[in-house]
Amino acid sequence: MTERTLCTEFQPLYLEVDSVSGLWYMPSGIETSYQSLDSGDIWYTHDKLDMTGYAQQDLTTFFRNSFEQRASVSGVSWQANPADPTSFVIPSDMSVVEQIIVSSVPLDDSNIKAYAKFGSPGFNQYNNMILPAGNAWGTFNREHIIHGHYTYYGPNAQTADSYDGMGFANLAPLVSEYYSSLEPTAADCLYCYRILFLNKGAIYGSSAEGAYIYLFPAMRVLMPAISAKEPWLEYVMRQARSYELANQTVGHR
Repeated sequence: MTERTLCTEFQPLYLEVDSVSGLWYMPSGIETSYQSLDSGDIWYTHDKLDMTGYAQQDLTTFFRNSFEQRASVSGVSWQANPADPTSFVIPSDMSVVEQIIVSSVPLDDSNIKAYAKFGSPGFNQYNNMILPAGNAWGTFNREHIIHGHYTYYGPNAQTADSYDGMGFANLAPLVSEYYSSLEPTAADCLYCYRILFLNKGAIYGSSAEGAYIYLFPAMRVLMPAISAKEPWLEYVMRQARSYELANQTVGHR
């Protein structure tokens, strides 16, 4: 029996809006590993935890629990239209959805888009027909999602500046839902994702009002675990299912 704490790390993300195009970008000099989808409304980064050593010894990994640590707070800066004294920024326009996912099955771009905007993996979702083109739930059930955390953020009303000028607020979690399964796995790799969806997108470039800076801190997920032998039949079935699902996802990350 082997005990250890598995850890995946995610870099911080700093975004500004381009005053000409109205699109989000990472300023030069502080770029990190994030990539964008849907014209920059979705940003994500991903990593892998190599479990090959356990798989080669025919060991199953059993998770005790999982938890997150964050280096600082998330925040947003905004600007109302200086040419219009009645202009103000709507707080809900600056809301953000964050998904933290550690899965034994990889995601592709269509999954990332679906989980950023419409729901979380591992649930009995609506039929794919209701999703816009390019979005797909994928072939997941609860046991594949070792760690899952959905958070909906909005500007903290207790500390926010006025919405009718320039202002800043930390982003406070309005909804925080954990859906981790902590199911044992025989997979040789765990796929780790941090996905951020900016609900309104960049609007400052075209209307001279709205959010123009977002910042999200570095974070990590910690998963205390034990690796041990289990009965051969259970192990082989678990390993075969992990391999099948991991290799049927086309264009996965």
